[in-house]
Amino acid sequence: MATEQLPALKVGPQSKAEIRLDYPALVLPAEAEVHVTFRFRQAKATAWCAAGHEVAWNQHAVPAKAFLRQRAARQANDIGVLDVATTAQGWTIAAGSLSFSVDRDRGLLTDVVRGNRALITEGPQLNLWRAGTDNDGLKLFTEVGWGPAARALNRWLEAGYDRLELTANRVTVKPTRDAAEIVIDQRWLAPGAKRPLTHRQVWRVTGEGRLAAKCEFRIDPKLPELPRVGVSLVLPSALEQLEWYGRGPWENYSDRKRSAILGRWQTTVTNDYVPYILPQEHGNKTDVRWIRLSDAQGRGVTFAGAPSFEASASHFTGADLFAAKHTTDLRPRPEVYLNLDHAQRGLGTCSCGPDTLPQYRLEPGAYSLAFAIT
Repeated sequence: MATEQLPALKVGPQSKAEIRLDYPALVLPAEAEVHVTFRFRQAKATAWCAAGHEVAWNQHAVPAKAFLRQRAARQANDIGVLDVATTAQGWTIAAGSLSFSVDRDRGLLTDVVRGNRALITEGPQLNLWRAGTDNDGLKLFTEVGWGPAARALNRWLEAGYDRLELTANRVTVKPTRDAAEIVIDQRWLAPGAKRPLTHRQVWRVTGEGRLAAKCEFRIDPKLPELPRVGVSLVLPSALEQLEWYGRGPWENYSDRKRSAILGRWQTTVTNDYVPYILPQEHGNKTDVRWIRLSDAQGRGVTFAGAPSFEASASHFTGADLFAAKHTTDLRPRPEVYLNLDHAQRGLGTCSCGPDTLPQYRLEPGAYSLAFAIT
């Protein structure tokens, strides 16, 4: 990251001037991208702000030709040997310093460990539910049927997105000498609507311990629109440090992200919680290229999108948030709950105005999500 000052700008209203920017010399890997963010601040104090107050910002992607690219070097010892063993519960897989189990009955990866450090407790698992925001619907009034036709939350609860049932599960593991493919095919039921959904995960693990997944979702077209389409994972409590390259630093959604700058941001899982008076979904991040959770020594796990996803991390489950009527009802869980999404529904303004615009809604259909774990 490089920071420079713009030259003094003396430009009148409704006029323009050209300036020359000399970018620093950078040598970047082939998959890298560069964005330049311009920030404009008040030069002198006024009656409405102090000197240095940011009055505007803008961000531009810089064409790749502006920088020298290099290919990612492949290490000479990049090829390892994969060990796949069958157990009563499914399989255990060891690849380099990485090891994990595959639960045959639940269709989950469990106990993902690298070099004796636990990275993932279990997951990913299909997740279509979010703990409704006030704009989705007022959860304290759903039981008395207030405004059922006007609120998305009522339709989600009626369909049963908060209580999906796994009705079929098939797992196959196909090992070779230096790689293995894990295919998890699941059929789920939205019990309120009696409509099916399928979730297929195709994992590839290589002998040197690289792990990548592609998830495919197919949702019955007769179901109502969706809160989100993605997966959830459970991570160890030690992975409290949160860092991501995407929009931030505050929460943002597809229709609520113009104020969020694309950049590299850091916080903690605890501090990323937004204490709404009525507990609800929080902390979403859009256009995420990668998200990293680590311990106090900086050791942890990174999820990299192919090319990007939406993400959030919390010490509360969606069920915890939705059941709580006050912030005092919540008790943080020690583990970390990570959500990786193809997308979430936009927020709209339905608590006091129009609902989410059509282009920011998630209609039933086919979706995909791809990511790598390092």
